[in-house]
Amino acid sequence: MGIRPSPPRSRSQARLRARNVGTASPGGGRARPLTRITLSDDWRAWIVENAVRGADRATLTGTLVEAGIAARLAAEEVDAILASPAMPGCRRLHKRAERLELVARLLRKMAAQGNAPGEVERRATVGADEFFDRYYGASRPVVLTRILDGWPALSWTPEMLAERFGDVEIDILAGRGEAPEHDHDFQRHRATVTMAEYVRRVRAAGLTNDLYLVANNRVLEKPELAPLLAEITPPADIFDTESIAGRASLWFGPGGTCTPLHHDTTNILFCQLHGRKRIDLVSPLETSLLDDVDGFYAGRRSGEILDEGADEGEGAPRVLRVELSAGEALFLPAGWWHEVTALETSLHVSLLAFRRSNEVDWYRPGRV
Repeated sequence: MGIRPSPPRSRSQARLRARNVGTASPGGGRARPLTRITLSDDWRAWIVENAVRGADRATLTGTLVEAGIAARLAAEEVDAILASPAMPGCRRLHKRAERLELVARLLRKMAAQGNAPGEVERRATVGADEFFDRYYGASRPVVLTRILDGWPALSWTPEMLAERFGDVEIDILAGRGEAPEHDHDFQRHRATVTMAEYVRRVRAAGLTNDLYLVANNRVLEKPELAPLLAEITPPADIFDTESIAGRASLWFGPGGTCTPLHHDTTNILFCQLHGRKRIDLVSPLETSLLDDVDGFYAGRRSGEILDEGADEGEGAPRVLRVELSAGEALFLPAGWWHEVTALETSLHVSLLAFRRSNEVDWYRPGRV
């Protein structure tokens, strides 16, 4: 297929290994171990990966020789792998993966033919039938600029929370700025403070990613904060308003807080109540993000993808950038990659209680 494979980059660069295969006693003397020089497991995996992609024997052995491996050893290792009874199964699995990739490529190609493929549609509001047909059922994000009109929650400010609930103890995340992997180790950064103390810290912090109150802190499940739930009033034809408790979460932090590019396993209405946030979105059809996925997190940041796009051209993942102001909401479909950055002190609520099935917990490509 004309594929020119490249040597392993992310794996160990070790090419060879010595392995004891038995003992020998030349001339009847003292026995000593025999060793056999073989390729490392990383290089063998590289041979398999490129063989199923279509690289032929000559290409594989030639690349190994160029990397400094003896021609005879290279030929022996390649021949052994190509003759393995496991190879037909590997090729079948690769062919299936290629076919699925073609489906994703087709859908990306068609999505790019729209009138504004680089933008997220903005609407004032939308009726339930159109919402579930055009956005929910089609896995298409949309910004709704008036859907929060009339919500008592639009009056929320940090100072209001401190005044009404200042003595309530809440869990927050602290020390996030000290650990780049803070989102993978939630418990390590959890701290308990009063609402008044947290508001004081937020106001004194300036721009920082050190403090954040996130969904995992589950503050809206505290009985003392139950009055806040009554002030979240989504449209009853889109949401089951009787089940908002337990299916709503509050996010509150200073400007500068950032949650790296990740996906969720539910559809979400992201309701901005105070301040501004920037949200970078990437479709789950951009399958290159699955190469380095770690749990729910992509191996890259949205800014890196935007920078790379200038060099990679048409093949680069498309990033859709949205800025939400207070009173606006973003419908975020399940599986869409998103990176969220607070541009100033910010409060938002995430709602999950849609009147349609919202159970896609099986969508966890990071576990595959």
